[in-house]
Formats: sequence, structure tokens, C-alpha cells
Amino acid sequence: MSIRLKTCRNLDPKLAEQYKAYVVQQCPQRRWPFGMPTAINPYILFIGISPGRGDHTDGINDGPRIDGMPHCGFCGEHSCPPALETIPYWEKVKKIARHILGSLDPKLNKDDCIALSGQLNLGTENVGKGGIEATQSDIRMWVPKVIPFLKPKIIITFGLKSLCLNPKIIEEWKNTDLATLLKPGEPSAFAWESKRKYRFEKHQDNDPLIVSWPNHPSKHPFTAGGAIEAAASQFVKLFLKT
Repeated sequence: MSIRLKTCRNLDPKLAEQYKAYVVQQCPQRRWPFGMPTAINPYILFIGISPGRGDHTDGINDGPRIDGMPHCGFCGEHSCPPALETIPYWEKVKKIARHILGSLDPKLNKDDCIALSGQLNLGTENVGKGGIEATQSDIRMWVPKVIPFLKPKIIITFGLKSLCLNPKIIEEWKNTDLATLLKPGEPSAFAWESKRKYRFEKHQDNDPLIVSWPNHPSKHPFTAGGAIEAAASQFVKLFLKT
């Protein structure tokens, strides 16, 4: 992982900008979609439905970060607007990224972990709800296409299980790198709850590892204190430690 950081931090700025411009050109409307902060080469990539609900527009429409530093959309910089620091969703995502990446490489500090992270969504509206109505067709088709440019080693999805049963998603993703999400994954129970409803599902072993999170980080059981940390620890034991 440290090689990814060093590559970005030592890359010629002109070359980095050229690659970023090339990636952005692949986007719908030739601009980076709203609400998707990411490194240009994230080790871990989260995929959700939409940016969620709330007035948190600053810093999350700037395109991939290319210098190996935390993207402001993750609230990883001192220059990030203070209001963003208190948004519960991003705090939970940062905890997951820091726990998983920190477990893989204890030498990474908190900001290093965020600098190796990214988030994509299937829609760009602040709708605060799930379902196909919260997504957009051009974004849904773009997400699988941009993943090979970002080259993540781990993909974690939030709230996509039922959405991947939708005929529109099935048709759009059936021949893409995310086609594996269209079938039930290998289930692993989440120890925080005894109910089978809350479980990880592994869809792909590597290149990249693809896992569905037990539920959206803003929903039960992750509204309880310690649940995010417990799930992240179990994720490491289940999928990353032999």
C-alpha cells in the first residue's frame, strides 16, 4: 500500500494532472460526478447508492486526488470545512478505512489511510433514500467502467444488495467488472447481531476483493456505538487474514 502513496507523492505533477484529466473525460458530461471523493489510486473503494441527504457540498466534487494526500471530501485535511467533520456517514466510512488499512499496514497513519480510500455512488442527488430512484442510468453504467482506472484492491458496497436485483441494474452490469454483484455472495455472519439478516457477502476473492457490507453504515445495527469497529475487525479476520 505504501507504494501507492509514494507513487502519487513522487509523480510529476504534470503527468498526474494529465492522467486525472483522462479519467475525468470518461465521466458522464466530462466532469467528475458530485459526492464521490477518491484518490486516483485507492487501495479500498466504497460503492454506495447516493451522496445522501444534507447540505455538504464543499470539497466533494473536485475529482480524484492525485498527490497522495486525503481528499477533502473525507474530511481528512485541516483545510476541510469544520461542518463536514461532524457528518456521521463520513466519520463511519473513515473508521472502516482506517481500521482495515491500518490492520494491513500498521505504519500507515490516519491520513495515509484516507489518502488510500475512495467512494463512488450510483447517483449524485442528495435524496437520503435508497432504491433505483436514487440513482441515474448514466452514473450506474459509468461506475463499472471507471474502476479499472482507479485499480482498487478492495471494494466494499453499501446498501446495494436489493438494488442489484433490479432488472435495470442487471442489464447494465451483466457484462461488467461488477457483474459478480448480481448473484448472491458467500455469506459470513456478522457477530454483532445473531440475526442472519446482518451478514457480509463475499462476491469475489481478489483483483479486487468484493464484499457487501452487512447494512448501510447509517442504519441498524451500525447506529450502535462500537458496531462499525466490530464489523471492520471481523472484515479483516474473515477476508484479509489467513
